[in-house]
Amino acid sequence: MQEFARKYMMVIVAPVYEEAMTGVYYNAAAVLDADGSYLGKYRKTHIPQVAGFWEKFFFKPGSSSYPVFQTRYCKLGVYICYDRHFPEGWRALALNGAEYIVNPRRLLRGSLNTCGNSNSLQPLSPTASISGQSIA
Repeated sequence: MQEFARKYMMVIVAPVYEEAMTGVYYNAAAVLDADGSYLGKYRKTHIPQVAGFWEKFFFKPGSSSYPVFQTRYCKLGVYICYDRHFPEGWRALALNGAEYIVNPRRLLRGSLNTCGNSNSLQPLSPTASISGQSIA
């Protein structure tokens, strides 16, 4: 992925199943800058424990300070999937200087996302992706 980021001069937020050590796993996202360099990662903070999403049996919650990554194009924040339901992270990312926040996620077939269809990786509602505005 670093090669693609460099070749196409694009920032990549790559969701990963991170194994921190044997038996300790995180739902995380690596951030790669437009020159291919690894800037860091964010670990999903809120682990759902609701019907159909029994993630506590697979992932530990990240102990994040809501990092913001200085990319070639902007100050980028990352908030993963179910985290989006908790406004404190959006606010913390904005207060930490994020100019743009991405929320990689995967929904189950048949579940309805904010765009009204069940395809994966759909954008959030416009208010959640407006650069430079906090969401509260």
